[in-house]
Amino acid sequence: SAFLDSRNRIWWGSHEGATMLDLNRFSLPTNPPQITLGYLEVNGQYVDYRELLTGNDSLAANRRYLSGITDSVATYGNYPINPIFPSNADHLTLHFASLGWSESNQIHYSFRLDEGAWSTPSPDTKADFRNLPYGQHTFQVRALSTNGLESVPFTYAFEIRYPWFLR
Repeated sequence: SAFLDSRNRIWWGSHEGATMLDLNRFSLPTNPPQITLGYLEVNGQYVDYRELLTGNDSLAANRRYLSGITDSVATYGNYPINPIFPSNADHLTLHFASLGWSESNQIHYSFRLDEGAWSTPSPDTKADFRNLPYGQHTFQVRALSTNGLESVPFTYAFEIRYPWFLR
C-alpha cells in the first residue's frame, strides 16, 4: 500500500523496506526526448559495421554481400552512413532508442518510411520493413513522451540497388 503524508511525500513499503518519493522535488522533464538509431539488421541478420570497415571481421567476405556499400559508420551507433544495399537486401529492421530522458520506459515511438503515414505510437523500439522496393528511401522515427512532448524526427537515408537485369 502507499501513503501520502502532510509534507507531500508518497511512501510505500515492500518486503525490502520503505521507499519515499518527494513530490516537491519531482517534476517531469520539460525538454522533448532525443532519439537515435542504434543498429539495423539486414535480412534478419545483425551486421557489425565497425568490424567490417576495419577488416577484422572473419565473416567480412560473406557479410559484405548483405551489409551495404559504405565507407563510414555512425559515431554512436552500429549502422552505415548513407548505405547502398544490394538488391537482395529488401528486409531491414531498424532498432532505435531515446537518449537521456528520465522516463525512457514511458516513451512511445512512431515511424514512417518515405512520405508514408506515421505509425501508431507504440513502446516498441524497432521498425521492420519487408519486401522493400528498389531505389532511395528515407526512414523517420520520433519519440512521444508521457507529458506530450514530441522529439524532432530522426532521419536515416538508404538505397537499395536495382538488380543488374533492370539497369
